[in-house]
Amino acid sequence: MDNKNEKETDVEPRELLDSKKRSIENTNDENETENDTKRQHVSNDKGTELGEAAKMEKSSCSTKEDNFCDVAQDMKLDSGTRLEVQWELHSDQDNTTTIRWWGGTLLPHDGRTYTFDDESGDKVTVPIRVIDYDPFEEGGFMDRSLEDVAFLTDHTLQNMASNSSSYWRLEKDNWEPSVDIDDYSKKMLKDHDTKLRLSEVVSQSVVAGESKETLVQNLLNEVLKSSIQRTGLNDKMKALPASVQATLAERIASSYKAFGDKLVEQLEESDEITEEHINKIAQSMPKPGL
Repeated sequence: MDNKNEKETDVEPRELLDSKKRSIENTNDENETENDTKRQHVSNDKGTELGEAAKMEKSSCSTKEDNFCDVAQDMKLDSGTRLEVQWELHSDQDNTTTIRWWGGTLLPHDGRTYTFDDESGDKVTVPIRVIDYDPFEEGGFMDRSLEDVAFLTDHTLQNMASNSSSYWRLEKDNWEPSVDIDDYSKKMLKDHDTKLRLSEVVSQSVVAGESKETLVQNLLNEVLKSSIQRTGLNDKMKALPASVQATLAERIASSYKAFGDKLVEQLEESDEITEEHINKIAQSMPKPGL
């Protein structure tokens, strides 16, 4: 991957960088407390365990000497390189969550390293790098902020303070993380809380004396309203390319229809739908094809 936005900067003394970091972090913490918007990494569900991070690092590094690996060097990420890291912004005011590719500048390496290891003794030492994030005034983040990270792969980094991992890309790159479409469509009917809600819908429908058709429609509506929301699919879809959103919506619609067909079959067979029936239907749902 070519780096089209590189510039060399002088390495700042460790004491000066530490002082600047404390000042920026303190200011940023105050802003996050005063504002109603909080931010956190969008976890990619990989690399959060130190042992797993070590494996990711080793598998992506082309040059390793004495278990030392420098992905940033392999990718020619010089100081001054402009990057974007995926963050999740949550607004307490309207209880909404959005995904943002947050821009920042890679600072010179200050000499620090960290060793990832696991119980099996698998170890790898990596440079700790610092990203200088831009302000985001529209979101209430008025000042810059610094973050210690370790680059794990060409699109994954580890936050050293929170031990969480997230996606990154070069500025102006249109790369987006891949999505397990089948996994999301399956989650729609596997969520425990959703199955409990479906049981409640059945009970309410029986008490109200509703028709079978109304019951099926109510159950399907609950699947879309409750399950998708609980699995966080709505928020995650907003950050996906339009083509991926369309494919994912198609898979959800397929699962939606299949679930409805199963409900109709159950009603025709026994004239009732219980929690046990719902559980069996959810477990028997086929995995949609891609």
